[in-house]
Amino acid sequence: MEYNVVIPNNILSFKCAMCGECCTGWKIEIDKITCNKIKKELKKSEIEDKIKFEYSKGKLTSGTIKMLDDGKCSFLDSDNLCGLQKEKGINFISDVCKQYPRIFISTTRGVEQSMYFSCREALKLLDNDKPIEFDVNPICYNYEALDNSNAVNKVMENKMLKYYYLIEEMMIDIMQQRNQSLKDRLLLMGSLILSLYNAEDDEHLQIISEYGSIIGKNIDCFKEINSSKLNLIELINKLGESQLSLKSVSFLTKLFFEKFNNNMDKIEIDSFRNNNFKYEYILENLFVMRIFRKDFAYSDKLLKNYYWMVIQYIYILLSMNINDDFSKDRLLVSIYLSEKTFSHTSVLKNDLLAGKSADAIMLEAMEVVNYYNI
Repeated sequence: MEYNVVIPNNILSFKCAMCGECCTGWKIEIDKITCNKIKKELKKSEIEDKIKFEYSKGKLTSGTIKMLDDGKCSFLDSDNLCGLQKEKGINFISDVCKQYPRIFISTTRGVEQSMYFSCREALKLLDNDKPIEFDVNPICYNYEALDNSNAVNKVMENKMLKYYYLIEEMMIDIMQQRNQSLKDRLLLMGSLILSLYNAEDDEHLQIISEYGSIIGKNIDCFKEINSSKLNLIELINKLGESQLSLKSVSFLTKLFFEKFNNNMDKIEIDSFRNNNFKYEYILENLFVMRIFRKDFAYSDKLLKNYYWMVIQYIYILLSMNINDDFSKDRLLVSIYLSEKTFSHTSVLKNDLLAGKSADAIMLEAMEVVNYYNI
């Protein structure tokens, strides 16, 4: 099958390390097409203790792999390989197993591929100090995972922001402005998002043009955007005021900063040495990838996903600060933990909304570290 593939150049070299980690500790779902194939072609004795099938009105809808007592997939063999795939072939494993940690999104530009960085092998790809560029149909691209997938996520073009692809390019441009600190880039992106959210669709082109002009001048962006200097706490509170569905914003803000007397500068001075932190490019790459995977494509998700991006950033800072470790390895571990909780699962979000204290959340994060021997 032929595709027009758009892919960030930093993830082209991804290759599964066959560590078996993604087959451990997750709820692994099986799509309907694969379920029907398994039920039709495998003996009941081969699968009855390994798969739980789900039905609706008597019809098979999906399935879930039963995990062993140690949390491992029941099909995982002693070599950390999928026994089902080894015996029956790739078309007998679910889409999530074929794709992860890849994300395929069908757009008018083609099939765009991004990544989840809750996979440690994918996480390594963030450690590239050159700004991410985007390749179209690269010669070295491996189409196997895409060719064997039953389902590619499809953007709902009719519900997307009218000028979304221009907005996406602007957000990525902002995130890659290395003459600004990462905190300032996040603030500028937040200012852009607030402007877009409060404007009509037909006004978005003018807003994009204004921000493009500011970036092109290579000057202090915030003197142009807002004479009063914003900080991240003020910004996420502003976001909460702009969208009533973020009812927990005040609680979340208090939760994350209660140990630091609501002083973001203290956290950043401790963690990033007055913005001279030499691994900011790793976080930049993480956020560029989040933008590219269409987190901001729809107006109803514009503020929410920016809010969670900021919270993820703060979580990473706190994780490094608590451990008093500002090395590259610690940063990657902190990103890994945040991706486990923010991007691939809703564990941390659910914990926050349930009202758990900062101490309880960080304790759980450290338990994850110990579980995975990080």
